[in-house]
Amino acid sequence: MFNHVQKGLQETNHSVTVLDLYKEQFDPVLVFHEEKKRRDLVNEEETARYRTLVEEADTLLFIYPIWWWGMPAILKGFIDRIFVAGFAYKYEGALPKGLLKGKKAWVINTLDSPLWYVALLYRSADWIMMKRGV
Repeated sequence: MFNHVQKGLQETNHSVTVLDLYKEQFDPVLVFHEEKKRRDLVNEEETARYRTLVEEADTLLFIYPIWWWGMPAILKGFIDRIFVAGFAYKYEGALPKGLLKGKKAWVINTLDSPLWYVALLYRSADWIMMKRGV
């Protein structure tokens, strides 16, 4: 599926940058403690390249399987470590305000269940998390 999507985008003159988190051996573990505070995650050198790629992209396309009602842990870790406060959002009072204006995002999932089953029993949990949470 990924190869077909990539080919289709390239055939319509879209520039495509592929991030294969497994090939890149991306570390999905979010760590913060006394010396490494959550507010400092936006300055992590290890993840700076990914933030730059997100900033430069017009559209983000996530293609992944649904495992145990959600995305693979490596993608969840990517979102946790890259889409951090000060980069993807900031707080104005008690409410978060998005900072990545003008960007589009698409999500393509694969799963081993009929769509009606996912909508009825899972209540489309992954879609809701990506739409509202991210």
